[in-house]
Amino acid sequence: MKILAIEFSSPRRSTAALCEGRLCAQSFSDAPKASVPQQVEHTLREAGWQPAQVHAIAIGIGPGSYAGIRAAIAFAQGWQLVRPIRLLGISSAEVIAATAHASGTRGPCTVLIDAQRGEFYRAEYELDEAGTRLTLPLSIVSATEASAALATTKGLCPDTATLVDRCQPIFPDAAMLARLAAARLAAADVSTPDETLEPIYLRAAQFATVPLATPPRVL
Repeated sequence: MKILAIEFSSPRRSTAALCEGRLCAQSFSDAPKASVPQQVEHTLREAGWQPAQVHAIAIGIGPGSYAGIRAAIAFAQGWQLVRPIRLLGISSAEVIAATAHASGTRGPCTVLIDAQRGEFYRAEYELDEAGTRLTLPLSIVSATEASAALATTKGLCPDTATLVDRCQPIFPDAAMLARLAAARLAAADVSTPDETLEPIYLRAAQFATVPLATPPRVL
């Protein structure tokens, strides 16, 4: 199976092409306005693939840079409109933990992703020889809570947040995203319908009520 992976949730944007477990091509960009179509085109060209040969697209769905995540999702959904293809969304925090595991990191780890407003997205994992296991699901915590978590676990941080000097800098990697997708697709017939593919949002939507018009004055 040929899998195209798109990871645009962090400042380090990446795409990868994986075929039967073998990494055929990968590209990176640190540009904040990196183009998903251009980076995908470059990766496919390096892999020697035609678009019609791609069987599945894996997307890192955050949390993180929602502009980048939405661009990746929109591209994948547009592709699916033209060609029948399987889509798979995977948490970017899971990709970070798996990337750290592949690099040899072991023990309890905390993934911290800058959520702005002085807050962090936090998830905890246990990394051992058997693999990666989620021990605390994603949530939004204060900077104080994030700092306290680092007293007992190793920190994994993909951005320039205020705690980055206390964390191991690891970006979610498209190659690892592709491998996680391949494992899921091989284990069971799982894919994400395009209408349910969306970024991981942990904040409740807030709407401001604004009067539509100024009430008339009596002169």
